[in-house]
Amino acid sequence: MPNMLSEGQKAQAQKTDWFNVLPAAITSADRTSGEFNNPYALGMMVHVILSSITGTPSFVLKLQTKDAEGNAFTWWTASAPFTGSNTYYMVYPAAIANSAFAEIVTFPLPGQWQMVVDYTGTPANDYAQVQVYATYI
Repeated sequence: MPNMLSEGQKAQAQKTDWFNVLPAAITSADRTSGEFNNPYALGMMVHVILSSITGTPSFVLKLQTKDAEGNAFTWWTASAPFTGSNTYYMVYPAAIANSAFAEIVTFPLPGQWQMVVDYTGTPANDYAQVQVYATYI
């Protein structure tokens, strides 16, 4: 029997619970996730957990995709570092302002993406445990 799901039903079937983008690790350097394939979702919510803070590290979230030659490039950079224990971001083309999110990105999520946590600080003195989760929407 042929697959009779509409594109919308296929997209809904691909929605997932929260998944780990960057596992928890003490961080005093930039970190880059693996690549993720997104065949159907228009966007995602991102949850950043910051804990065990020592000194004054600064972390900025970035999203990357690839160009036609396979080179990664940054297509979004958060406007401010994340500093709280729980910070949320939304990537969705039709998202509207919502105080629950540190920032809302009104672009569709690309078919292939990866996440970067950009670190600034003195590695010997400034570090924290960083973990990043996401869920497709």
